[in-house]
Amino acid sequence: MPFDLRVVFTGVCAFVRNADNTKKTKACVVLPDGRDTKLFKEEESADGRPLRRHRGFLQFKASHFTALAGNQDPLFPDADVIWYLDRHRLTFLTMPADRKRKPVSFTEVGTNRIANLDMIVPKFSELDPDALGEQPPATVLAQVLLYEGSLSTNQDFRRWVFPPTLAGRVLNPALSHEVILTIPGLDQVDVIASPFEEGRPATRWSLTGPDKSEVTITVANLCDDNPLRWETAERDRNPDEDFRWYYRLLAPGAQTDLNNDLRGLPFPVPQPLPETDGNAQGMNCIPLQAKDSEFNLDRHLPAGLVAKY
Repeated sequence: MPFDLRVVFTGVCAFVRNADNTKKTKACVVLPDGRDTKLFKEEESADGRPLRRHRGFLQFKASHFTALAGNQDPLFPDADVIWYLDRHRLTFLTMPADRKRKPVSFTEVGTNRIANLDMIVPKFSELDPDALGEQPPATVLAQVLLYEGSLSTNQDFRRWVFPPTLAGRVLNPALSHEVILTIPGLDQVDVIASPFEEGRPATRWSLTGPDKSEVTITVANLCDDNPLRWETAERDRNPDEDFRWYYRLLAPGAQTDLNNDLRGLPFPVPQPLPETDGNAQGMNCIPLQAKDSEFNLDRHLPAGLVAKY
């Protein structure tokens, strides 16, 4: 009963490809930690601007729990599971329906629709190496390790304008608010959330789905005024101030240097075009791709049927 797995990343999620091709982990998705007791963290950004509180979480259908798969009449067929991230490293252990199938290589299609930090602030597009390490700093909420599957974007693009502060020209890209990892032909997937710090147990869920279906797992990091993206008729056209969270993932010295180079100007954030439909329902938080970096987190990949390269 094979199903296709879709892992959907939305909100403030930074994608970093591994510059070391010998490693099994091909990319790491870093979520900045935007939690706080206040709605706004005043002067928290290195450019002196406030940052809106964010929450990072996993979301999937309760009916996809392996233990419930045989129940033909579930009590809550449309119920969603919401699990908040708290300094966790996520991995996905996949079990192909065809046990003889070769591992699914990690590939990318259309990822040019992900905002590119190297085009926005040249010389400041590399994340803090510690954010990709074994014990990330307090600025990191979660890491997600990717080592197989096809990475693509949602085709519902929004066009944005970035000010020509350091890029030297106006950027006007059409960007996606969702990045999707697809792994086909599975019998089961285990989602494993391991704490960064020792002393806390890992959490593990086993998920499955009907034959020829899709199992979707959402990894989100959204502003807390509407983190679950409830339907609304409002279509505000606001700058994506949440983009400023990405600059918190730079090394402290790089944040200072960027601020000095801008000479008092705010860090570049995307501005919506007036003729678009707005950016409501969580779509104002767009994912980002940072500069490729070398990192080694292979020992944190799950044991079992893991792709080998």
